[in-house]
Amino acid sequence: FTVTRDGTSGDLAVTLTFSGDAVSGIDFSVSPSEVFDNGLITILDGQLSATFTVSPIADTGSFLDVTFVSSIGNSASYTIDAGAPSASLTIANVDVAPVLPVVS
Repeated sequence: FTVTRDGTSGDLAVTLTFSGDAVSGIDFSVSPSEVFDNGLITILDGQLSATFTVSPIADTGSFLDVTFVSSIGNSASYTIDAGAPSASLTIANVDVAPVLPVVS
């Protein structure tokens, strides 16, 4: 996920909220982890954007697809673009049914 801004003057801390039915540590991990732990991402002075990565974690059972949603939280420091206040992804269940032996 990439959070962008207009202008490059000063550090800008952007509040993020996370929702969906995906569970951190079970279905996904976020890097850098501080983004998820603190709900903040900082666009540094001179930069137009900051990025965090959501990586799926392989499961060992048969589960349904799950969703991860990241939304930009309100702040007096910035205005949220009404066209892009959130982004989501679906973590698909990619488990393959086991091949069972044939007994005759």
